[in-house]
Amino acid sequence: TAEPAQSQSVNTISEKVAKAAVRNATEGSVTGVKRTQHNGVSAFAVTVSRPDGSVVTGYVDASSAVIYDWVVDKKAPQPAANTYQDDDEQDDNDHGSNYSDEGEDHDEDNDDD
Repeated sequence: TAEPAQSQSVNTISEKVAKAAVRNATEGSVTGVKRTQHNGVSAFAVTVSRPDGSVVTGYVDASSAVIYDWVVDKKAPQPAANTYQDDDEQDDNDHGSNYSDEGEDHDEDNDDD
């Protein structure tokens, strides 16, 4: 005898459970949830806007609540510091003209002379 076909909704997690799984896995605010097929799996696509400025989507298996894939929709912005060019003539540890006599004893109060 053939088994009766089960309805997909019988073993399906809720949207709320999918959102909770993704919230537990990463920081940020959920900006969208939609039911989808991803890599042949019935899933919830949960999109998150993260504190670093990136946007990611976690794909949650609709039958097991397991996040099985992450997609980066928008990379975090890179800091502007990448444009800094080091000038080799300037000592990065130079504290200004007050310390221009490097190598001399600056703790004159503690001299044993």
